[in-house]
Amino acid sequence: MPNNDVNPSVVAKAEDAGHVAEAVVASPAPAAPTKKPETKALSMFETAMVVILVSVISIACYDNFFAQKLVVADLEALSANLTRAVAEKYITQEQGLERIGQAKAIVNKSGKKNIVILASVVLGDTSKYTYLELPFVSLPEEPKVPVEPTVQGAAQ
Repeated sequence: MPNNDVNPSVVAKAEDAGHVAEAVVASPAPAAPTKKPETKALSMFETAMVVILVSVISIACYDNFFAQKLVVADLEALSANLTRAVAEKYITQEQGLERIGQAKAIVNKSGKKNIVILASVVLGDTSKYTYLELPFVSLPEEPKVPVEPTVQGAAQ
């Protein structure tokens, strides 16, 4: 007896020793409704945004935790400043040596990732480098000595 509930395309008849039997062939289950496939441009945009985000985070982490920085110390100016301060009796020689010790401590505390170089070694524009705050002595500006003009052909 044929099964009327089954689609005739999935019913196969087979003969077995003179008997006709119906066999129901299993058809694949209908696929679940899938969402519309994304466009290639949208997928490329998302990938580009993820790549940019990861790159920025990687560079920021490298700069903060691993990169070494150049730090400039103007020891020549400190030496000239302390020499003038001692010579003009603004500070004593012991205070000058104390300031040199403070400068040494500042250089040593500058950090593991900082490379300290002298300002006299840096060529070009030094404003883009970080300067160490060294213990300079506040001194009045040097008085400007006017230069007497010499007259050519004057009696000697």
